[in-house]
Amino acid sequence: MHSHKTASPPGVVFDLDGTLADTLQDITDALNVAIGSIGQPPLPPSRVRPFVGQGLPVLLSLASGLTEEATITILVERFREHYQRHLLDKTVLYPGIPAVLDRLTAAGCPLAVLSNKPHDSTQVVCRELLARWPFTAFLGWDGRRPRKPDPTGALELADALHRDPGSIVFVGDSDVDLLTALNAGMRPVAVTWGFRDVEELLQAGATVLINRPAQLAEAILL
Repeated sequence: MHSHKTASPPGVVFDLDGTLADTLQDITDALNVAIGSIGQPPLPPSRVRPFVGQGLPVLLSLASGLTEEATITILVERFREHYQRHLLDKTVLYPGIPAVLDRLTAAGCPLAVLSNKPHDSTQVVCRELLARWPFTAFLGWDGRRPRKPDPTGALELADALHRDPGSIVFVGDSDVDLLTALNAGMRPVAVTWGFRDVEELLQAGATVLINRPAQLAEAILL
């Protein structure tokens, strides 16, 4: 065994929506219920896709074109009311992700999820879809810390995974995730099957771009 293999395997923090799980249709359905309640026409998933990842207030503001805080608060509530009952109707892990998680688990990588999705929804989706693997923590946004790209949540997970930030790989599908990784001193890996286009990821400074889940474990276990 070569000496460089004796270091402990890296920790891995995953974004959820657009990275591990294809949540877009369930999010779109809940969004359309919310904006429909104020008389706006439904949006197709392709329109909703670029709005996902910065938290619900941003999602609903971008989708509705409205900014008044009181209105957005109402839309967020209507979204959550529908989403919490339907968040697993059409949501699945991306094909190839189970094999990646098997491989990382076999390699001894401690695993966690950090999402800007509300914490309760994050817990439900992760417990349902990720129960097979020994994840240390599923962290969503609970109002106690700023959302990504603020590094607070990522650094909390570094403690939970017992790894220095520098020995953690942060896997995500958006500029928000890349910035989170850089702000936390973690190694960013960007995936292209999620909710952002390659151009946007490159503009955000992505240096490692993964186009297929089959390549992801290799990139993490360098």
